Parts: sequence; structure tokens; C-alpha cells
Amino acid sequence: KGVDAEKCYGSVNYDAFKKPLVKGKENSEWVEGAAAVLKAGQALPNYRVLAVNAFLFNNAGAYISQELGYALAWGNELMAKLTEAGFTADEVAKKIKFNFGISSNYFMEAGLRMRLQDGCSRTDFRVEHDGLRCSRKLASFSN
Repeated sequence: KGVDAEKCYGSVNYDAFKKPLVKGKENSEWVEGAAAVLKAGQALPNYRVLAVNAFLFNNAGAYISQELGYALAWGNELMAKLTEAGFTADEVAKKIKFNFGISSNYFMEAGLRMRLQDGCSRTDFRVEHDGLRCSRKLASFSN
């Protein structure tokens, strides 16, 4: 009580794909769960509530290219299904947090990972963020 929600920053690690990836169990109603979390997260505008835990692939032995590829596909699936469920691309993109693993090539991978992480959730959905407008190419930005 008495807390200004605009001054609160953080994240909630809701991961709709963890159970199928880690335990091999089907989660057929993941869209409804993610939509409910997204709706609840609207009360905290500076919180990211949907997690893309790409580190699961890193922990399983994936190379950075595989980890990034799966993360992009995962983020794209979240964007596609939640925009179909009635949310705007802007609402969804602002609530996704990408969590990547760290390998022995950290410094070589860091620049690529940061650039992709910044652009991947806004690429094909024409989301404007911080005065940047994304084109159809993943890492191509214009003011």
C-alpha cells in the first residue's frame, strides 16, 4: 500500500515452456496461462513477467547460435500467440525478458547476444520502443 507502481522495476519468471522443455510434459493451455500473467502484470508497468529462459538450452550443451535461434523462435511464439489472444505487440514486447546462459566464450558472444536481445522481440511486429523503429531485418534500426 502506498507504493508508486511506476517506480517499481523487476521481473517475474513465468516460463510457459519450461515444463515441456525440461520434463517433457505437454502444456497445451500455455497461452491462457501466459495471457493471465500478462494481464496481471499490467498493474506493474515496469515489470517483465514473461520469461524466455534460453539458458536451458545452454545448460543442455547448445552452442550460442542454437541458444539464440531457439530464444528468437520462443519469443516469436509468445508474440504471435499473445497478439492473437488480443494483446498488442507493444504490450507483449515490453513484458518479455530474455535470460541467456554464459559459456566460456562470454566476451565474444556478449555483443551479438545484446544486439539480438534488444531487437528480437520487436522485429516483425513493428513495435516502437525508445524512439527506435525496427525494420523487417533483425538488427536494422532507424530513428
